[in-house]
Amino acid sequence: MDTPCGNAETETAPERPPKTVLFIEGMAHVSVARLREQIGKNISEMVEWLFETEAFVRRIRRLPRDIETVVLFIADGRRMSEVIALKDFMENIRLVLILSDEDPSLRRDARHLCPSYICPPDGDFRDLAAVLNKIQLRTRSIGRRPSPCRGGSPGYRKAVDDG
Repeated sequence: MDTPCGNAETETAPERPPKTVLFIEGMAHVSVARLREQIGKNISEMVEWLFETEAFVRRIRRLPRDIETVVLFIADGRRMSEVIALKDFMENIRLVLILSDEDPSLRRDARHLCPSYICPPDGDFRDLAAVLNKIQLRTRSIGRRPSPCRGGSPGYRKAVDDG
């Protein structure tokens, strides 16, 4: 059917595949190179790399949210607080964190974000790439984005809420 602005069929944007967004501001160049290598070898879907806080905040707030997974490098408590403040914008997105082992408070605060996976920044990132690949395979097999875990099973949540 034609519309005043043209053909209606061409005006609807094709559905884009969900993306994996990596926000790695402040990560050492050597680690970034290893991460890029593993992601390039193992991830077949679209990957978006962000290196600035402002760019990440704009991207996570943008609609429609075509993001399936977000990988975040969090170096300090200030960055963790910024990410926790954006938690509502990441409600239906799988979250993978790259956290330093040097600051135990980061792991303690990470529980607020309910990440699917946490890894250190000094590894070779094969395990991270395998986790991302598994998330993508599962998403394709069920035909939609998976709902992220928010606090464990319903029985676990009930037991925590009851006391």
